Amino acid sequence: TLVSETETKENKVESTQMMEMKSGRSEVDDAKELLTQKLKALDDEIQNFRKENAKLQRAKIELEKQEREFKKEKKAFEKYVLEEKINVEFYLEDEKKKFAKEKLIFDRYVKETQNKTNRKERAEIAALKDELANLKEAAKLKETRNATSQARLRTQLKSFEKEVSGLREELENLRKTNAKLLSTQQVSKKSMETKMLHEINKNLSKLTKDVKVNDKLKKMESSIEKKNILLNSVETEDTDREIGSDKEETREFFYGQARNSPQNKKDDREVSPSSNLYQNYEMYLKNGYKSLVKGGNIVEHALDGDQDEEINGKNDSNIEKSYEMIFGNNYPGIRSNTM
Repeated sequence: TLVSETETKENKVESTQMMEMKSGRSEVDDAKELLTQKLKALDDEIQNFRKENAKLQRAKIELEKQEREFKKEKKAFEKYVLEEKINVEFYLEDEKKKFAKEKLIFDRYVKETQNKTNRKERAEIAALKDELANLKEAAKLKETRNATSQARLRTQLKSFEKEVSGLREELENLRKTNAKLLSTQQVSKKSMETKMLHEINKNLSKLTKDVKVNDKLKKMESSIEKKNILLNSVETEDTDREIGSDKEETREFFYGQARNSPQNKKDDREVSPSSNLYQNYEMYLKNGYKSLVKGGNIVEHALDGDQDEEINGKNDSNIEKSYEMIFGNNYPGIRSNTM
């Protein structure tokens, strides 16, 4: 501040000097005025300097006083810090000792508990290991068994496939042989049927040598011959042909056979509605049966009703008895069949 004040004062002096030079005053007057002004300025500056110096002295004293107090406080604080540090170190040492003791106690407890648990766990682990080993062995055995069973099943499957293929071939061969046998049976059946019809015709011709054959008999013989031709032309396995489909026609046929039989001719008997022959045949027709040729056998079929009852070799004796009742002992049909 003092330096600034001096500088300002010098500037003022210079400015005044310049003004004096410009105004053209006299040097004496100017010198006096300048001196007086300078003296006043110097006095003022001295007074200010003294005041500022006194202030600075007081501030210096206060600062020294504060410095002394700060040093005292610093010493006291350092002393307190040292004491606290020592106390803290003692406290930390005590706490460390306590912590070490507690740690030792805890470690002992943990070891004891671990030893107890480790025994159980070890036993359990050993048992589990044994179980795992057993399971692995069982799994290996199962795998080997499964592999062997799979191999066995594969071999069986291959053998079964071979057997199936062989059986299919055998089945095809059997079908072929069956077809051949069926064809041969059809041929043999046709030949048997033709033979039987020829035998029937021969027997009928023998029975009717000495007797005039009526028109009905001729018609029946012609129809039998036609049916013989039809039987030779049929290609199915079971061909059924009726000998007499119409009741009246069959009745007339049998009556003609009965009239022209040697026994009736010898006795000169007529077949009348009151005769036993007529009554037997009417009773035979009332029972609802007609004779058919099927597969070389004479079979009875029901005339009335939807179903045809076939009575094969078991009822041949009954059929023969019924025809003997009608024709007498000279009817050779069933005998030639059974032969």
